[in-house]
Amino acid sequence: MLRVLRRRVQPRTTMKIKVLQVNVNRSRRALDLLMHQARELDAGILLVSEPCNITPSDKCWEVKEDMEWFSDHVCISFNICTGRPSLPPTRGLNRRWNLRKFDRDFFEAALIWGSRNPDAGDAPDLKQSIRDLDKLMEVACDAAAPRIGPRKPRRSAYWWSESVAVLRTACLHARRAWQQAKRRRRLPETTNRLGETYKTARKDLRLEINRLKAKAWQELIESIDKDPWGLPYRLVLGKLRPAAPGLSELLERDVLSNLLDSLFPRNNLPDPLGDWSDFVWSDDWEVSLEVRNALRKGSSSLSKAPGPDGFRLILWKRAPKEILGWVTSIYNICLKTGEFPAAWKRANLVLIPKAGNKNVGL
Repeated sequence: MLRVLRRRVQPRTTMKIKVLQVNVNRSRRALDLLMHQARELDAGILLVSEPCNITPSDKCWEVKEDMEWFSDHVCISFNICTGRPSLPPTRGLNRRWNLRKFDRDFFEAALIWGSRNPDAGDAPDLKQSIRDLDKLMEVACDAAAPRIGPRKPRRSAYWWSESVAVLRTACLHARRAWQQAKRRRRLPETTNRLGETYKTARKDLRLEINRLKAKAWQELIESIDKDPWGLPYRLVLGKLRPAAPGLSELLERDVLSNLLDSLFPRNNLPDPLGDWSDFVWSDDWEVSLEVRNALRKGSSSLSKAPGPDGFRLILWKRAPKEILGWVTSIYNICLKTGEFPAAWKRANLVLIPKAGNKNVGL
C-alpha cells in the first residue's frame, strides 16, 4: 500500500521545491507506483517511511549516489532507532522439508553412507553420538527433499565484483546526465554526446558482467572434479530457507528468563544418579524390539507436527536398519548410565494468552 500523506510546495527565494511524503511497504507494485508518482510530480524531496525496515545504526545517514529515481537530486537514507529489539535475521534451527517431493532412494543412500557401527570400539561418547546422528539425519533430509520456509533477503549475484560496481556507478551517472540534458532541453550536440557516453558506459558494463559470468561458470565446472560435494552439489539440491522467528526470539532476554522461571521453576532436588551408585546393569535389559515396535505403532501421517528436532516420525520409519541400530545403541547407553541427554530436554514453548489473566503483558 502506498499512501500520500502530505504534498506541498515550499517557495524559497525564486526556487520552488516539491516535497512528497509517503508510507511504503516492500511490495514491488507499491515501489513502482512510488517511482511513477515521483517522476510525474517532479518532486525535489521525497520522504519515504518504511516501518518494517527501521533498525538502529551508528551511521545516521548515507547518500545513495547509485540509486536512480528520476530526479535531479540524489537520495539520502537515514535510520531511526525506536528502542525496540531488532529481529534476528535467521533462526538457529529450521528443519521443515517438503515431504511430498521426498526421494526415498537419496534418503536411504545418504544414511547408509554416513552411518557407522554402533558397537565399534572407537565410538564417541553419548552426547557426540547424538549430535552425529542428528547431523546425519539433517544431511539426509536435505538430499532427499527441499526445505520449506520464507525466501531469504536478496543477496549479491555470484558474478558481482568491485569492477562491476565501478562501471555501474559510472553508467548511472552517465544516464542521469543524459536524462537531465533532455529534460532541460540542452543543445542537441550536448545531448547527443551525453547519450553516446551513456551507451558506451552501458556497453562496458554488460561486457564486464558477461566476462565475469563466463569466468564464474568455468570455475564452477572445474570445481566439480576437485570437490564433488561442493557448490555444484549444493546448487543441485537447492538452497536452505530460514523460517520466520518465533515469539521467544522476539522477547527481551530478561523478560524471557523471568517468564521461563515462573512457568518452569528450577529443580533444586538432589542428583538422582547418586542414589543409584550401586546399580549393576544386565545385558538382558537391552532394548531392540522396543524401538521397532514404537516406530511401527506411531502415526506416519504427513500432517502430524514434528518434534523439536524437526524430524517427523515418517522419516524414522523410512530409515534403514543401520540407523535403527544406531538409535538402539543410544537408548541402551542411556539406560546403562542412567543419563538423560540435555539435547532431549529441549522443547518448543508456545505462549497462549488466556482471558482474565493479569500477566498478559508478558
